[in-house]
Amino acid sequence: MCDENDQIGEEEFLLRRFPPVRDYYNPSANPPISVIVFRPFDDDTDGLSLYRAGCCTVSELARAHAKPNKCYIVSLNARDIYSLGLSIRSDPQPGPKGHCIIPELSISNYKSNKLWGKEILLKLAKLASNNVLYTPESSLAL
Repeated sequence: MCDENDQIGEEEFLLRRFPPVRDYYNPSANPPISVIVFRPFDDDTDGLSLYRAGCCTVSELARAHAKPNKCYIVSLNARDIYSLGLSIRSDPQPGPKGHCIIPELSISNYKSNKLWGKEILLKLAKLASNNVLYTPESSLAL
C-alpha cells in the first residue's frame, strides 16, 4: 500500500507520461526519448510532474490520460534522479495516486538557468530511453 505523503526512497520507480507529439519518442533517435519530455512548461510552476510506480500502475496512469491510446509512459529510478542533484517531493493531486514533482525543474528555474537545465534534461532522456513501459501500440493491453 502506498502512502502518497511518505518520503520517496532511492529504490522507488517513478513514471512520466507524455503525448506522442513532435517526435517525443523516436526509436531510431539517440536517445529515443526527446529532452522535450522533461522540459518544464509554463504550468509547471512547482516542478516537473511524475507518478510513483508503487502508488499507481502503468495502466491506471494511461487510462487517466485524455486519450489513453495516445500516450507514452517511461520509468525512472529515484536513485538516478537523486544522483543528478535533483530532489523529488510528494505532491498529491486529484487523479492517479502518487503524484510527485522534481522542484528544481520548475519553469522559473529552467528559464533562469537553461544551460544547466538542458544538461539535466538530456541525462533524464537518456535514462528514460532504457525504460519505455507503455506506447500507443501497447494500448490494446488496457
